[in-house]
Amino acid sequence: MGIVFRQSVKTTIVTFAGALLGALTVYLSTKLMQQQAFGYSRNLLAQAVLASNIILFGVHNMLYVYVYKYNVDDEKRKLLFTISAIVPLCTTGLFSVIYFLCKDAITNLYQPVDMEYVLQYYAWLPMYVLLWSTMTLLEQYLSSQMKVAVSTFIKEILLRCINILLVLLMGYGYISFYTFMILSILAHLIPIAILWKLTAKTEGFGFSVNWRLFSKTEYKEVASFAAFHVLINVSIALLINVDTQMLGILDKGGMASVAVYSVCVLIISIFQIPYRSLASAATPMVTKAYNQNDKATVKDLFTRSSLNMQIVATVMFLLIFANMHNIAAVFDKNYSSIVYIVPVLMLGRYFDMLTGINSEMLSMSEHYKFNFYITFLLVALIIILNFILIPTHGILGAAWANTIGFFLFNIIKLIFLQQKMGLMPLSRNSLLILIASLPAVGISYILPQIGNLYSDTIVRSICIVVLFIIMLLWLQPSPDIKNYLRSVKENKRLF
Repeated sequence: MGIVFRQSVKTTIVTFAGALLGALTVYLSTKLMQQQAFGYSRNLLAQAVLASNIILFGVHNMLYVYVYKYNVDDEKRKLLFTISAIVPLCTTGLFSVIYFLCKDAITNLYQPVDMEYVLQYYAWLPMYVLLWSTMTLLEQYLSSQMKVAVSTFIKEILLRCINILLVLLMGYGYISFYTFMILSILAHLIPIAILWKLTAKTEGFGFSVNWRLFSKTEYKEVASFAAFHVLINVSIALLINVDTQMLGILDKGGMASVAVYSVCVLIISIFQIPYRSLASAATPMVTKAYNQNDKATVKDLFTRSSLNMQIVATVMFLLIFANMHNIAAVFDKNYSSIVYIVPVLMLGRYFDMLTGINSEMLSMSEHYKFNFYITFLLVALIIILNFILIPTHGILGAAWANTIGFFLFNIIKLIFLQQKMGLMPLSRNSLLILIASLPAVGISYILPQIGNLYSDTIVRSICIVVLFIIMLLWLQPSPDIKNYLRSVKENKRLF
């Protein structure tokens, strides 16, 4: 577990670096764009991401898994590439036909104040979807070829740098907002070109149109695998983007409300970074132990990783909650409502993080289908709650819908995991972690605000972290923290 913890620290630092570019993009957008325009740009991106999960029809997941079933010189491998390329083109064509036939019905869903934006860029969504789908497909294939770092760099770093450049050009008057929107879409051609060049160099890559290579059974197997995964992908994409889409339609503020909610979502994504890093580091080891039927090791790794996740979730919650007044001060007054929206969203995600890698455990077990069913149920619940709460409570209603959904979602998974696999992430040590946070909570209220928001943030954050670490070392809810600090002291290095 010590290896997992050290790797998690490294991954967290790297991930934070990439997230900074995303944060900078959003920050510059709030400063240099009109609120409504920024909201629409985020809304269109969310639509493209959501639609691409339908357009791909699971072929990117299928390619990732099935490419290993055939040798590099096997002609079936090339037929697999052909299928993966043709399916998105066909589904994009079908999507475009339906999309344009339903234009009046779709555009009439939006608020009158946003109609100019909706109509002006309506025709560009199919292109956006196709480009995003192509980029995702190539990225997934390169990941299967152990080229994760380069594909991640291209999508997370290069594309974000291009977006920042476009925001600056638009903000300082070198290009119009219309040009900015079109270039933001076409900019995906750059990472696609690079990813394609890298893909073409991989061993065994090519195309075949010999459709007889696969038997009917093989076609059925491939189609079944892809179809199941498209349902999973769409459910996850809806889970991430449904709030944004429904706000733009149901809230009177329209895209202006989407802009505010997008800032909140950014903060929540930063809040979750350490948890995701820990999950990424712990899951392979747990999977290995589970496949070896080593139940004792599975339980030990699951419990200890859950405690570490609870620790990072708690400290991140404390840091963000205590500094919400400073975070809000960075943005314009139009975004001041994030002060009470972000804490509501954090409550649901905090409980989700407290439950550890419960979703990953279900996915690797024979109960993997339950994970899909419960995710689908969560999406349906959030949609229903949004319909009820957004018209009456606006952005705050969307936040509460999300949080209520995540609470119920994880309570069901906790009960199921305990009954079916005998695993429970919450324990007496979880209570000790909450107790360890109390002095940090107290100091955040006692400390007076310093005039400079950056100085106030630094002082307040240092006090919270130091007090929390002292309490953790005293109460010792997780042995990994103490072992890590001892390793740092003995080796004179962080990693």
